Amino acid sequence: MDLQALQQMMMGGGQNALSRLVGMGMPRPGGADSNAGCKPWEGLHKLDDITKAELGQMLSRLQTNESRPMSELTVLLLGRPGAGKTSTMNSIFNETASPVAAFRTMPTEVEVISRVSNGFTLTVIDTPGLTGQDEVSGASLHAIKEVLKDKSVDIVLYVDRLDGYRTSSLDLATVKAVTSTFGRDIWNNTILCLTHAGLENLPGERRAEEPPPAPRPRAAAPPRRPCHASSPPGAHADRGPPHPPEPAAKGKWDEHVERRSRQVQDLIRRGGGFKDMPVALVENNRGLLNAHGELPDESLWMVDLVDMMVQAVENGVEAYQLDLAAEKDSNPNRRRKWLIPALLLAQVAFKLFVIDRMIEDDGCTGDQYGPFDEDTVRANRKQLAADKQARGEEGSESESDSESDADEAGSGSDDDASGDDSGDDSGDSGDDSDEE
Repeated sequence: MDLQALQQMMMGGGQNALSRLVGMGMPRPGGADSNAGCKPWEGLHKLDDITKAELGQMLSRLQTNESRPMSELTVLLLGRPGAGKTSTMNSIFNETASPVAAFRTMPTEVEVISRVSNGFTLTVIDTPGLTGQDEVSGASLHAIKEVLKDKSVDIVLYVDRLDGYRTSSLDLATVKAVTSTFGRDIWNNTILCLTHAGLENLPGERRAEEPPPAPRPRAAAPPRRPCHASSPPGAHADRGPPHPPEPAAKGKWDEHVERRSRQVQDLIRRGGGFKDMPVALVENNRGLLNAHGELPDESLWMVDLVDMMVQAVENGVEAYQLDLAAEKDSNPNRRRKWLIPALLLAQVAFKLFVIDRMIEDDGCTGDQYGPFDEDTVRANRKQLAADKQARGEEGSESESDSESDADEAGSGSDDDASGDDSGDDSGDSGDDSDEE
């Protein structure tokens, strides 16, 4: 259904239009079939009529999908701090389902939020930022992994910013950490989301119709001081702030979108993911959209994003499930633990048969005063061999003596027991004679 048809349909009356939307698959407000434990998706019915109708058709496609009918869709949000993960979730739900990252009480908490309408449940897993203190956050990765151990994910949204102009080594380390922690299969379910897409004056760009900024007037500079003299504080305050740097390149909004998309896609490919993944543009600040809620390219970003999710499911993408066996193998503390006793035995054998023999032979060939002559060396070696043999015989004799002592002790106890038995028998016979 095209946009004009939807507008004409909505002009036909409020109640009739709503009933037609429900017939198209639009969940009814305040439906009684909400799942237990999930709040109703009230924000869905507060969207504009066009967006509401489009989303209703998409949810109906998921529920009536022949190959994989779905009554629930689970979405995982990943990205660095400040990328806009929580804001994107709030925009999808059309409510403040969770505060932004600045108001979180715990830096590593994972929130699982669900909304239900007309029997369909949308679950969004909002995660903390994957980095902290200029490094990848292991605590955040561990918290996300604990949640995914018993929960499958249909769609992953990897969130980055469109208003960036370069990628850093920390961005690459973040992508590699995601690949090593969750496996490469997680990128099969991933859609790249670029937020802050409503900004027209992006980094390194200027709109073609805008003239370059006029040069800022500058006050006359004071006389130069000698190089060896230091300028007093405030000596150059009248010069005004420095000029902002000129943009590195000029281009239109769509050109920057294409360039930034390729940039982040290539980053994900180098980090172990797949380069050719769908890209969705997101703008969570409604003030940066036009009167119809559209981006600069006149697209409804929420409709496009949900459509990409539905298309991924219709194309047969399997739900992502954390591979616990692979996780166990990837743990360096559990990898090849069977080698530990073998290494210990090898160390003991190396000491007994190599190091000890080298020390003994070194004592036979010389001392602190120098090496011995050949006859002395041969005599020392013979004496060493005789000492070893004597120690071995003594050890065997001591073992045999201990065994004989144990045997004698055992026989002595048997004799004592037999003597006691004979004494008891004689006592019994004496008692019997006395009675007679």
